[in-house]
Amino acid sequence: MELIVLAAVILIGIYSTQKLLRKSHEQNTRPPVPPSQPIPTAICLAVPASAVYDLIVGMRINREKIIQLIESAPEFLCIKVEEANKKIIDTIKQEISPDSQLKFYIRIDIPNGQDIIGAETKYVIKRDIPKETKGEVKDLGRLKDASVLRKFNRI
Repeated sequence: MELIVLAAVILIGIYSTQKLLRKSHEQNTRPPVPPSQPIPTAICLAVPASAVYDLIVGMRINREKIIQLIESAPEFLCIKVEEANKKIIDTIKQEISPDSQLKFYIRIDIPNGQDIIGAETKYVIKRDIPKETKGEVKDLGRLKDASVLRKFNRI
């Protein structure tokens, strides 16, 4: 009887060891997962004029400035550049006063924002925006119709 139990334990041990070894061998032979392709991303923000008074269309801005703009935006949206190009957001080009609280729309394109597309909180955007990224201001102006902000995330 004891011999049967001992044989059963040994057989179960051998079976488990072989299964574990086979599993680890399969994991080692899998091809490495390629890094995700960079996806150009548009960060669309509705901010007070005082936050964007020193910016112009075409200007390159660093990550810290982008984060500063995100922090001052009550409404935001992160989408693919192709999708942003299809959306028509009417803006009025007007001089921006540093003490104005009018709501302005700014679109910043970054080349590698695949991790922030569809982000629903500012924290996620600030955390996942690539460290060495630079953005380009693609659109800047006062919103002609604030109803477009219904599709934006709101804080």
